Amino acid sequence: MPLFTSAFLPLNGSSTLAHLDATHLSDVCQALAREIELEKLLATLLHSLSETFGANKCAVLMWHENRWDIAAIAERQQMTIGFTSLSVEPSQAVPMSLVQGVARSSQPILLSSAIAQKAVATDPYFRHPLPQSALCTPILNQGELMAIVYLEQDQSSKAFTGNRAAGLNLLLTHSAIALNNALRYQTLQHSVAIAQAENLGLKTALAATQEQMKQVVFRAEIDCALTNGSTLQDILKHCTDAMVQHLGAAFARIWTLNADENVLELQVSSGLYTHIDGDHGRVPVGMFKIGWIAQERQPHLTNSVLDDPRVGNKEWARQMGMVAFAGYPLLVEGRLVGVIAMFAYQKLTESVLEVLKLAATEVALGIVRKQTEEALYRSEARLRQQTQELQQALQEVQRAQAQMVQSEKMSALGSLVAGVAHEINNPVGFLAGNINPALQHVEDLFGLVDLYQRKYSDAEIETQIETIELGYLRQDLPKLIGSMREGVERIRGISASLRTFSRADCDRSTLYNLHDGIDGTLLILKHRLKGTSACPAIEVIKSFGRLPLVECFAGQMNQVFMNLLANAIDALEEANVGRSLDPIVSHPNQITIRSAIADDGQQIVIGIRDNGLGMSDAVKGKVFEHLFTTKAVGKGTGLGLAIARSIVVEKHAGTLDVCSELGQGTEFVITLPIRAATGEDKAD
Repeated sequence: MPLFTSAFLPLNGSSTLAHLDATHLSDVCQALAREIELEKLLATLLHSLSETFGANKCAVLMWHENRWDIAAIAERQQMTIGFTSLSVEPSQAVPMSLVQGVARSSQPILLSSAIAQKAVATDPYFRHPLPQSALCTPILNQGELMAIVYLEQDQSSKAFTGNRAAGLNLLLTHSAIALNNALRYQTLQHSVAIAQAENLGLKTALAATQEQMKQVVFRAEIDCALTNGSTLQDILKHCTDAMVQHLGAAFARIWTLNADENVLELQVSSGLYTHIDGDHGRVPVGMFKIGWIAQERQPHLTNSVLDDPRVGNKEWARQMGMVAFAGYPLLVEGRLVGVIAMFAYQKLTESVLEVLKLAATEVALGIVRKQTEEALYRSEARLRQQTQELQQALQEVQRAQAQMVQSEKMSALGSLVAGVAHEINNPVGFLAGNINPALQHVEDLFGLVDLYQRKYSDAEIETQIETIELGYLRQDLPKLIGSMREGVERIRGISASLRTFSRADCDRSTLYNLHDGIDGTLLILKHRLKGTSACPAIEVIKSFGRLPLVECFAGQMNQVFMNLLANAIDALEEANVGRSLDPIVSHPNQITIRSAIADDGQQIVIGIRDNGLGMSDAVKGKVFEHLFTTKAVGKGTGLGLAIARSIVVEKHAGTLDVCSELGQGTEFVITLPIRAATGEDKAD
């Protein structure tokens, strides 16, 4: 009787290389694991190789009648399966020199290798045009050579290298397991067929063979579950389901060890009971039969549950008809990871116990692998979170450093301005204090001159009076001194504005006239508002409402005004680039500053608007970001607006918004509470 029958199947897919990714390879491996019949397995394998790796020719050779013979081949959109179906010698279909080389070494041979090049010169198969890529590789199961695969591909010289080679190795590894299961299944099928054909009446032997077939399928399902399960509970649930379906378990359960609490935690339950809570949801090690199995690290097996002293509830066992119990500790290198157990309505044979023992070993390894993977995922998640936190912390530090630098600059500017104001104030005070006495002295001198004119008449004196135009002096000198008084008063006003701008903040907010802060800032920036021969002055339009004193940090708010007004001046200067004087004069540069009390009566609103170029939506979305700037290198740091918003929002519980359209200018709107929020208000 031949090893298996022949079949001809057309190849539905093209020979182009399929998308090679982990999901696709996983699906292919699952498809191989599900096939238990050899013919279907070989068909699936050839189809997968053709579709996944774009092979034009795929052949599987197996040891048959004392030689390596072709068991299945796919070529030119047709698949042929079975030793008896081939009409040509193997040497005409595949390079037998490469096949023999793989059979001797159990190592893959590529067409580009030295061994393959020697075969090209001597093997009759290579009299035909050489393919772009060719690979002859073994299928090994635990070191045993089970089959040889030959692949050809005409589209690329690197079809079976790199990541494709890794994917091919993974596929062939799963093929080896599936091929071993299929051969065992075929052998058992053959044994059953012989027994039935000869009508030996050996029902016991037939039942044993069928039981072995179930056990083979059980092992295959366990392998498939451990390979392809998405979560630990998913893997274990497939295992207990297979125990119920193929080993005759009434119900089956798996516990894992919580080492921190030394407790077994029920993960899955299949069959008669599917819940995982209740008395057996958490079993301390050393208690009940499950806990004893874990503590002693020895299996507990019985085919007489009613006589077993470790079965506590024998009345339940009698009512439910339970006959047998089998429980195994799940051990990996002597380390306990859990317990697997099952009850059955019938006695358990030695073969069932043996296959359950083997399954326990595989499940234990699967649990450790999955727990390691999940721990790695959790570790990676923690690492990603820590990285994000560190990045956020770094950004906060950078913002704080930038604000400290800006604050120091403003503090230095304030100190300079305060010093200048102080130095100006002393001589100005001296001048202001002496102007009135000087005017009085002048009046006294004029009175004395009049007296001399009345008492003494002298030609020389009259000549000198005419020369110096005494009448004009009497009229002009008081006016001159009055102008000096006005100049001194103006200087005193400027000094007061400078002192207002440069005032230092204490650790608490104070009542402050924001209009004074704006006026002081405009005074500091007056040199930038003045016109030149190429550009007229920037017009500042004030539309101030009646504002109450606002509780705030005055120095910080002056810094906000400085940043916003300087930014408006920069925007206007940028808009003037490339424009002649006439267009600028016809549409003059303007900065409009407005202030008012908000509708709720609890806040004030200040708007600073320029009629420059405006901003795009993309720029508006980033304008307050740390270090973002649209200015040329050396002209902007990207700190001013970010710091201004931080002061308004974080320090004063207000808002700073931007309204802008391209070609229509930009307005920054500040909203501040009139009274600073208390600690309770902030908490709310």
